[in-house]
Amino acid sequence: MDSDRVLSELAPAVRDWYAAEPGLLDDKVGRAVAVRVGRRLLASQGESGWNGTRHALMLSSASPAVAWCAAALGCDGKRWTRKTVALVLAEFFGLFDGWRNLWDRLPRV
Repeated sequence: MDSDRVLSELAPAVRDWYAAEPGLLDDKVGRAVAVRVGRRLLASQGESGWNGTRHALMLSSASPAVAWCAAALGCDGKRWTRKTVALVLAEFFGLFDGWRNLWDRLPRV
């Protein structure tokens, strides 16, 4: 798991707490953060995959994970699916053995 990327998605107070207690930051926390990001990516049934305006909003997100994943997923005329989003999230957060867990926890679109 890429701890720095997980920490960048947390609120400042939570980030500071995990920085003080780094042993508590594990894959479960990483997967929870990834699922939260995935729900944002799949908003409106994965519409950002075909709607250029929504895709541009994702690219300009304050969340580094949302922006990076939106760029990786692209806007090619097809809606984003749980599987493609889970795979990109696993890559971004370094959760390579956890993509199926992410897929199971993301909303069906």
